[in-house]
Amino acid sequence: MSVGTSTRLRNIRIPGLYRFAGLYILVLLLIVFSLLLPETFPTVLNFRTMLVSQSFLAIAALGLLFAAINGEFDLSIGFLSGFVGALVAWLSIDHGWPAIAAALAGMVTAALVGVINGFLVVKIGIMSFIATLGTGTVLSGLTLWVTGGKVLFGMPRDLIAIGQTRWFQVQVSVYVMLVLIAAVAFMFHLRAVGQHMYANGGNKQAARMAGVATGPLTWAALVISSVLAGLAGILYTANIAAASPEAGIELLLPSFAAIFLGSTLIVPGKFNVAGTATALLLLVVLVNGVQQLGAPSWVQPVFNGLALIIAVAAAQLRARRA
Repeated sequence: MSVGTSTRLRNIRIPGLYRFAGLYILVLLLIVFSLLLPETFPTVLNFRTMLVSQSFLAIAALGLLFAAINGEFDLSIGFLSGFVGALVAWLSIDHGWPAIAAALAGMVTAALVGVINGFLVVKIGIMSFIATLGTGTVLSGLTLWVTGGKVLFGMPRDLIAIGQTRWFQVQVSVYVMLVLIAAVAFMFHLRAVGQHMYANGGNKQAARMAGVATGPLTWAALVISSVLAGLAGILYTANIAAASPEAGIELLLPSFAAIFLGSTLIVPGKFNVAGTATALLLLVVLVNGVQQLGAPSWVQPVFNGLALIIAVAAAQLRARRA
């Protein structure tokens, strides 16, 4: 290769490589898996399955994003999601509550947990990861109490319909996810309250001096985080038509992996909706593809853990350079 050719290759610039690296990798993965698995991967059924499986995680991750943007971390979302799903199933199966009433009771319960988390963090002054870990542990015990330590079956059809209803062959949880992504992105990037939340997470003291209501914003963020975790739990439980004492716990690590990996994408250095959505797609496509190639089930938690470690390490290195 001539010196001139080598120089021209080094001078090639890929537009937005740093910001949009996740999108480039996503496209590359889609192409590679489609070539390796032409009969199973690039199908409407597979893409639909990936969207549905990731919709519950995306809803919970959006709630976690509210807390993170405000400088807090909600470790209760997985436990809360499982508890709310179990509570709704228990009310409908064992006590005959109508589906709507049981779902509303679950959402109110989720909001109440958020209020408690907010009180512990804002009023008492407990660090958010300690407070929410405590409430999450309590919720895990309550889930065992409600379920009796076993999977609850026999949910009524009207409750199952909440999770299994399809519009144009796509389940309702996917539409809920898309609407929430659009609404949250609009709020954070085009409304003053979103900018106030970013300021609250960046430096609470400076934000408070600038007139930002840091306490109410933090409290509201933790309530929203809990409500969305509860919504994810209800949709997931209704989708599988059963409530397990283990359900929901697996949402915690992937949600953190998604928001931290997302903070390195689209708007590097900031928790952001577009980056989180891209990270969620990256993770589900990667896991789905390698599992179809024959990888064992333990691959998914390994990828989620590695994604979280790499994303946090990248954020720390960027901060040091700054």
